[in-house]
Amino acid sequence: MGRPTRINPEDCDVAELVVDDLVPLVSLSDLSAGAAATVEKCQKLSTIFLEMLKLAQILGRVLARQYRPRELAPTLADLEILESELQSWFTSMDPIYRVGGNFLRPSGEHHAKAVHRHLVHITYQ
Repeated sequence: MGRPTRINPEDCDVAELVVDDLVPLVSLSDLSAGAAATVEKCQKLSTIFLEMLKLAQILGRVLARQYRPRELAPTLADLEILESELQSWFTSMDPIYRVGGNFLRPSGEHHAKAVHRHLVHITYQ
């Protein structure tokens, strides 16, 4: 929709998601073959989804601090704190989700995972 990916923590009142929150409540054997394949594919993307959520929370704080009406302009110290949060997130992220090198998609990586990995990288940039 042309809006930055962000989560405003003031709009949320639920605990932070973890991988266990994304596991289906039913057994895969109880699902049709197509539904089970979709769930398995989504489970493979769950950890990168959680990384995107963490990034969206940081970006929410950045955008709120920078553009919230009726607030003082951010100080250099404010910006350094936000930059530190962003850098800390990036360095703690699992390296398999980083984009680098001379390849777009490592051999054997599913297309959907490659797309999501690049989406996280684009959002970070």
